[in-house]
Amino acid sequence: MSNTTVLFEYPLEIRWGDMDALGHVNNVIYFRYFEQARAAWLASIGEEGTINSADQGPLIITADATYLKPVVYPAQLLIRMLGEAPGRSSFVVRYEIFKRDDPETIYTTGSTKIVWADQKAGKSIPVPDHIRALLPKAQLYCRHSKLDLESPKRRLIRKILNQVQDDEDFENSVFSVNFYAL
Repeated sequence: MSNTTVLFEYPLEIRWGDMDALGHVNNVIYFRYFEQARAAWLASIGEEGTINSADQGPLIITADATYLKPVVYPAQLLIRMLGEAPGRSSFVVRYEIFKRDDPETIYTTGSTKIVWADQKAGKSIPVPDHIRALLPKAQLYCRHSKLDLESPKRRLIRKILNQVQDDEDFENSVFSVNFYAL
């Protein structure tokens, strides 16, 4: 799993109207729960104006959910939001939904990819620094096959990768390097 940081926890009481004909919370409603938690988080960090702003703010470009256990009325939930390391203009938020009286069981997981955008220009812009500061730093991941870490070529590659990782220009980038037949 990727490097994540807990951003926010949002308590929520489900409503009778959240249920479907099968007697559990309807699958579409979970996206509303994610949305409510995300809006509350943005408000908590002073970004409530960007939710409806015509200038700049967050756009959701992907969203998904995995339903692990059904939730039925009545229930009080806790939605935990976890942030991943940002790219230049986007970051992924993961969600975990628990019942408050059953905090060890995850009932639903999900994620959204958020792009910070200039709404008027219709283009992505860098994630604001104060939001970037809340997210984890990128990590360097190396996958290898039969890697002799002491060969001269591999020592050189490791030295270069360590320099890149320490370079501030690459501070919020993710690199994946495969070593094969070096």
